[in-house]
Amino acid sequence: MYASKMEAALADFKKEEFFLCIGNDQWEHHFEATNYLPLQDMTADAYKKHSGDKDFIKLAKMYPLSHWDNAGDLLLTSFSAIIKWLTG
Repeated sequence: MYASKMEAALADFKKEEFFLCIGNDQWEHHFEATNYLPLQDMTADAYKKHSGDKDFIKLAKMYPLSHWDNAGDLLLTSFSAIIKWLTG
């Protein structure tokens, strides 16, 4: 449903340092290279390959624990950006 909007916003997702889940289990959340890759390192073709071969698209953003006190604001900002890109 949102595949074309995700593709159109790929540059924004890259700029904001999001990661794309390349694993096959949507319930795994670790950031090892077998599960997530940084979108910054992906070409548009690699993004299409990884996002088109499963029934879900999962994005994540990594924050250091040193930002824990600001986690609420950081998460809200990232979530709001995703919603804007997907509905805009």
